[in-house]
Amino acid sequence: MKNVTWGTVSGAVPTMSRTMTVDGGLGRRLARDHQRTRRAPVWIGTIAIAVLLVGVPFSFTGSPRTLYAGAIPILIAAIAFLTIRALMTHHLERVIAGIYPRGAEISAEVTDSGLTVTTPIVRTEIRARMISGVSVRANSVQLRLPGATGPAMVIPRELLDDDDVARLRSVIARTQGR
Repeated sequence: MKNVTWGTVSGAVPTMSRTMTVDGGLGRRLARDHQRTRRAPVWIGTIAIAVLLVGVPFSFTGSPRTLYAGAIPILIAAIAFLTIRALMTHHLERVIAGIYPRGAEISAEVTDSGLTVTTPIVRTEIRARMISGVSVRANSVQLRLPGATGPAMVIPRELLDDDDVARLRSVIARTQGR
């Protein structure tokens, strides 16, 4: 559910603020988008390890026993990987639920200086010069900071449409002199 309100920032050009009510599935959707950012390197590494553990010994011996012996550590690693991923996703869902409480009204506004996100807990103003990149996912907009390995802030996609993202990117480029 989106509500659009108009306001002015320091008497400048009117800006548009979008609000939404947080539903129960928001945490799961944002956590899933965040987890998908790290998918390709993990799978490439997993396939490489599997080839080393199973393929190399089998190529030297030609015995099916080496396939079984190599498959056991791969199975243990796969179980460990899936368990850690499930725990991380659950943790992300809890963190997101703490930031965006269920049933709360949250809003986001792109201004001439950056982005303002308001929740019942806190009002966060992110200066454009502090943002190194903006990624748009299916359910979220992710902001990256210089030197950070992952997104520093995950914002529901309902709060920022394509025009807002384009405006934010132009504000970032203008502020950083790109």
